[in-house]
Amino acid sequence: MGLMKMELEDTEASLMDKGKAAAVPRLPNRYEKIFQPCLAELIGTMFFVFIGCTSVIENVPAAGRLQPALVHGLAVAIMVAVMDNISGSHFNPPFTIAIYLCGGMELVMVGPYLASQLIGGVLGAGMSKLMVPADRYLNATGAAFDILKTESQLPGAIFGEMAMTCLITMVVLLVAVNPKTKTPWPLPGGLHRHHQRPGRRGRVGDLPEPGQSLRPGGDDQLLDLPLGVLGGSHRRVPRRCCTAQADPWR
Repeated sequence: MGLMKMELEDTEASLMDKGKAAAVPRLPNRYEKIFQPCLAELIGTMFFVFIGCTSVIENVPAAGRLQPALVHGLAVAIMVAVMDNISGSHFNPPFTIAIYLCGGMELVMVGPYLASQLIGGVLGAGMSKLMVPADRYLNATGAAFDILKTESQLPGAIFGEMAMTCLITMVVLLVAVNPKTKTPWPLPGGLHRHHQRPGRRGRVGDLPEPGQSLRPGGDDQLLDLPLGVLGGSHRRVPRRCCTAQADPWR
């Protein structure tokens, strides 16, 4: 009797295991593969630019550069942690281009990502203008570009943009794309932005990504970034090293 009971239990267990093995995971639909990541990029970029612009506009001169640095670092860490499993949390055209060059995403998604990020940047800058008092907004007009007083400062400013864009792009690729060096991605990204802004604002301002150049007076910032992107992405990650965990569009 005991032997028959054990045989029945073994049979039931084997049938249950076969049933579990036969279960096929649900494939993501078109909305989850295309529209949801783009929406996440738009919303994430919008709130990041909104928080960043507001922190600069409302910054008290006596406080120095600490408030914008902390706000940008904490904001990007939070947004990356929230949106990472949806879109990969790029929130920045240079990151999207660099990740594509390293084989981390498909070409068909590059255009929608860039458009979503730029639209999100415009919306975020508009939200900051709606929220802050008009006099403070006017006082902040010009933003980082008020720092450049003469044309002789322009080469140093361009080099600063290239160098810092190269650095932050390299950080993103190493901590978020390459599995050999992958770490908790929000923390290095937030810390990088935190230390980056106090170090560079005295020369070129605090605009490491095109979306933030959409704050008041941020003209022609898009022209400062391509060489920095290529410099950061020259540490090319082989396509076989790129996993799909942070790239849900695959």
